[in-house]
Amino acid sequence: ARPAATGRARRQLVILIVEDNTDLAATYRTLLERQGHHVTVVHTGADAVTATEANLFDVVLCDLGLPDMDGYTVARAVRSRPHGAGLRLIAVSGFSRGTDRTLAQEAGFDAHLAKPLPLADLLDLLER
Repeated sequence: ARPAATGRARRQLVILIVEDNTDLAATYRTLLERQGHHVTVVHTGADAVTATEANLFDVVLCDLGLPDMDGYTVARAVRSRPHGAGLRLIAVSGFSRGTDRTLAQEAGFDAHLAKPLPLADLLDLLER
């Protein structure tokens, strides 16, 4: 197991955080930037889709419960575009029942993490 939130990541990633809770988004941003990653934050699904069209990200960390469209819709929209195939999409949700994980996988997410976000698990996913 990795020590929580210490040290630098092996490689710097460009990460998009899609989270409507501004305090939570700021916390995720700070934790990931401390690991040496470059982080952009948006608060709606529409902004997430637009951001992934305009910028190249390595990873998109997307809340499933967004105000304008759910994270599943965001994932399908991102995956349907030419650049979407190469992105790593990670669903973040307050729910982690088996059906939530299955729906996330079917929508195109590569992984699913439950809130509160386990930092060690996230860092392990990013290192893969």
